[in-house]
Amino acid sequence: FFFAFCCGEFGASVVRHRHIKTQTHQFCVQPSIDEETLMSARNIADDKWSQEALPVGKAGLQKAGFLGLTGKKPQAEGNSFEMGVRTGNVWRNARFPELTTSMVGHGDVDTLGKLFANAANKFGPLPCMGWRDITDVEVYGEKNFERYTLSEYKWKKYSEIQQTINHFGAGLAALGMEKDRNISIYADTSMEWQMTAQACFARGYPVATAYASLGEEALQYSLEQTEVTHVITDAALMPTIAKVVGQLPKVSHIIFTSDRRPDGKGGYKSDAAIKAMVNHPNVQVMSWNSVVQLGSKNVDQNYPTPISSETAVIMYTSGSTGMPKGVVLTHGNVIAAVGGIFNSCPDLNNDDVFIGYLPLAHILALVAEIGCLAAGTRIGYGTTKTITDKSPGINQETTKGDGPTLAPTVMAAVPAIMDKIKDGVHKNVDDMGGMKKKIFDKGYKKKQGGKKGTFYDWLVFDKLRTRLLGGRLRMLLSGGGPLSEETQRFMNIAFCCPVGQGYGLTETCGAATVVWPNDPSYGRVGPPVSCCEIKLVPWEEGGYSPNDKPNPRGEIVLSGAHIAQGYYKMPDKTAEDFKVEDGKRWFYTGDIGMFHEDGVLQIIDRKKDLVKNQNGEYVSYGKIEPLMKDSPLVDNVMVYQDPNKNNCVALVTCETKPSKPSADEVAKSFADIGKVKKLAKFEIPTKVYVCDEGWNPDNDMATAAMKLKRNNIVNHYRAQLDTLYA
Repeated sequence: FFFAFCCGEFGASVVRHRHIKTQTHQFCVQPSIDEETLMSARNIADDKWSQEALPVGKAGLQKAGFLGLTGKKPQAEGNSFEMGVRTGNVWRNARFPELTTSMVGHGDVDTLGKLFANAANKFGPLPCMGWRDITDVEVYGEKNFERYTLSEYKWKKYSEIQQTINHFGAGLAALGMEKDRNISIYADTSMEWQMTAQACFARGYPVATAYASLGEEALQYSLEQTEVTHVITDAALMPTIAKVVGQLPKVSHIIFTSDRRPDGKGGYKSDAAIKAMVNHPNVQVMSWNSVVQLGSKNVDQNYPTPISSETAVIMYTSGSTGMPKGVVLTHGNVIAAVGGIFNSCPDLNNDDVFIGYLPLAHILALVAEIGCLAAGTRIGYGTTKTITDKSPGINQETTKGDGPTLAPTVMAAVPAIMDKIKDGVHKNVDDMGGMKKKIFDKGYKKKQGGKKGTFYDWLVFDKLRTRLLGGRLRMLLSGGGPLSEETQRFMNIAFCCPVGQGYGLTETCGAATVVWPNDPSYGRVGPPVSCCEIKLVPWEEGGYSPNDKPNPRGEIVLSGAHIAQGYYKMPDKTAEDFKVEDGKRWFYTGDIGMFHEDGVLQIIDRKKDLVKNQNGEYVSYGKIEPLMKDSPLVDNVMVYQDPNKNNCVALVTCETKPSKPSADEVAKSFADIGKVKKLAKFEIPTKVYVCDEGWNPDNDMATAAMKLKRNNIVNHYRAQLDTLYA
């Protein structure tokens, strides 16, 4: 089971429908359902959750017995019932018709600092956060790549983590940090990242996130806008900080986590060498551990604490479509979201193990980890370079990957990682050939056909999932982009646990919908989570209306306690996307959705000319197309991105040119422009189709103002686009 939060930064899981022209309807108000009907739907949903969803959500913990004669695992059956209910013009979760604002089991806790402190009191002696030491480094290749030998996981208890958080927070205070002053975390995911955030949450220091992948310009922009004085970073990112710190007069302290490699191994740098990278008279550079030590001598628990309505996080986007923008999230926003998502997880508890490796600068990872910690779930930290036995950072002769070593029960993964797992397994099976391949293919086909295939779980799939990720995975969280049906089906079969998708954005703390474990369908993103209500509003240009039959369609608009306050220092953009209507605060997503009869949402289109590719990178048509039109070979360009692919393609017209260029000539021209304009690789169309006619109002492919009618063009050239991706 999962939550595929396709969040703000990650964007929506878009399942493209062919454009259907519909009659434009006036938006009619739907009558509210009566209380008896509402309670009936709730009772049925509660029964289905306890009798079907929970067993399916725990099935991955079991293994088939000898010859598959025992250990049968419950599977999603797909029985029809309402998971979301419509009352008036809004949809809510069938199990929670009244919107929730908090997290089950944590009473009236209303700030993130209190949430973790409450968990530490409950689970004090239990393992909380774990890591692996690097014990050896092998350097290889012309570019001095590194492979690591790693220890087993080492753990700190909840009580120990709470003490370290208190000491680090006290250390920050001793270095001049004050309540309500922003602080930046520009670092890769680690336990220090999470502990830093928790220390800041407790003391009311709003955390301004910055992706570790940000370039100098975008990093400088975010640090300037938030006016931070203290920056938390990694040893590996200090060179980038060193290049911009001279342009940041407000920055007075840089705190870095030390190099984890053994002294003298690989590219190891000592703390002294790292400090020397920043040679600025007004900036104090310290290691993370030294701040903890400082705080241990200055512990003062009588400090001002935040309230629910105050800012906890300024979550910056990745800046893939321009300069990053900061989304302002309060403590109350995040807690409501965590509670809503938690209510859609089958019994997350202190027996579970979560593997943390996705960027905590993204709302998916941050909210998932906060929820796990609140539930007493231990988090073992890893990296994308070391997660499997065959990851590039693993010395396969001496050590195992983070996944098989940790054996997580809960995991988040982006589609690209799951694609690599799938492709790697299929390649290995093909290479084996013979009887082994026949057995794998037969077992896969049997389970693909909906049969339980317990014999093949025993013979093939239990061994496979143990080798890849430890064999205990029961919940798979997919985010970062849309998950293809083919890959989703493979992960369901191979890992013997359901994988689904969900929907959310940074502006909603990653919470909007989550697929139920017992929903076997593909391409849908689930009913609303308990903190969220959803309405659909008409989009006349696209031909979508909430009154469409048989399924309501329209722009997805979200409300609830999890809705962000807006964009940091961007009042016009905030007013455009956030609106107060009927006494409620609504966020207009720009995504087009369709509700099914069972109250489950499907994403079918986007109003915005932004599409997220499979790696979670935004492809901006408005950015790329004007640049490609500079090619002397073309008259007009329409870029197209299939959300299930990593590359974009293009349709072009050349009706005024003396001769029709070949597709290869145009593609090379685009590559040259992309290089000059410094576009990312994913922003450059890799394949091109040269159309025989121009786009104009006469053929209904452009407006009178010669703006492209994108849906009409896509529908007309659907076969050609499919061929480009073949």
